[in-house]
Amino acid sequence: MKVWITVLLLSGWFLPHLVAQEIVGFKSAKKHQKIPFELVNNLILIPVTVNGVPFRFILDSGVSTTLMFNNQNVVKIYFDQQESYNIVGLGAGPSVKATRSKGNIISIKGLKAKNQDILLIDETNFEFMQRMGTQIDGIIGHSLFNDFLVRINYSQHYIQLFKHGALPKRHLNKTIQLPLTFHNKKPFVSLEFEIAEGIKQNGFFLIDSGSSDALWLFEDNVNKIHPPVFDDFLGRGISGNIFGKRGKIPKLNIGGLNMTGVKVAYPDRQTLRKHSFLRGRVGSLGGELLKRFTVIFDAKNKFLYLKPYRTVHAPFYYNMSGIEIQYSGVELVKERITSPIGLVKNPKGNRGGIEIYLQPQFRLELYQLIEVFEVRPGSPAAVAGILKGDMLQRINGRKVSQLKLHEIVDLLQKKPGQKLHMIIRRGHEIKSFKFHLKPLF
Repeated sequence: MKVWITVLLLSGWFLPHLVAQEIVGFKSAKKHQKIPFELVNNLILIPVTVNGVPFRFILDSGVSTTLMFNNQNVVKIYFDQQESYNIVGLGAGPSVKATRSKGNIISIKGLKAKNQDILLIDETNFEFMQRMGTQIDGIIGHSLFNDFLVRINYSQHYIQLFKHGALPKRHLNKTIQLPLTFHNKKPFVSLEFEIAEGIKQNGFFLIDSGSSDALWLFEDNVNKIHPPVFDDFLGRGISGNIFGKRGKIPKLNIGGLNMTGVKVAYPDRQTLRKHSFLRGRVGSLGGELLKRFTVIFDAKNKFLYLKPYRTVHAPFYYNMSGIEIQYSGVELVKERITSPIGLVKNPKGNRGGIEIYLQPQFRLELYQLIEVFEVRPGSPAAVAGILKGDMLQRINGRKVSQLKLHEIVDLLQKKPGQKLHMIIRRGHEIKSFKFHLKPLF
């Protein structure tokens, strides 16, 4: 799907220097702590408590400072706000203002950090609920990756934080070992890739779990962009919208493991004009690629370990349906719960007594609205007749109101040749469409 909903691009910001902070350790005597996470659009969401109030944060290896967004959840708690800063981020727009808050307590399950600095930023420009279908309150990265050995199990959706020296050696079996280079507290690896068949290049890549793309390459730092590519909206940075091109590269060599046909985004030069990068940096590795491995960060010893899953060589596909969707609020729906002969429908399948009514019975429920906000010209969805502004009702018999946004995205691009039967609402009409998923290239 288009990165309007799958890429946040919150890494790589220019942030003010804040005082050194230290995680004070685990509340228990355990040598490691296991934290479950939710993987949404290739992004890791973890539960974080700030000053005693629970929130949801993105775990972002490319962010050096803890960030929170002044949304309706965050404004309910008190922050000791101090200096204000202008933050320059990715995007073609101006800098934005952020306020530094000191002396905060951050807890993550069995882990607790005192006297923490947080940057508070207005969430207006991000609209996480609309783009991801779920609430995001902040971002945390460096403080965890720096003070612990971090093992991310993408397949089973949990993170393990180990005290240094406490990682069982079995976790390093059959892993790819890559030396890390740090610049402004951010981790980089040097990799070889082919920008086109037979044209090889080396460069540094930011390890960026806060981007849901597979790979980013900077046009000015690579040989040149080779077709086929297409223009696209890449996402939203702190300083505005990010546009560029998308394509694939023939090969990416990760410690001797050759990945082929890797998806790549090329942000336009305007997006990067205000930034200075590590010398030799050519791009970033994001969540769509990282999730093909169990990932172990050892910042203290400056190593990254990658253990491939069986899916590591699965093909990379761009949006095969051609539909771009977004969360568009909720509506109150009056739904009949009795059959034509008066029997009560039981959608959850619970067993119990039979109820029969002489009059039709109804209930009111809040249903999420999922809107088609763009259809790619010439795509399977466009050829079938789906239009911008259509409201999704069902996909292959499943109600979209009962699915999360990222689950709907998965249904729209499962595999080439997959047949989709979509029921949509257009104005006051209900329409049915059928088409097959087809790779872009």
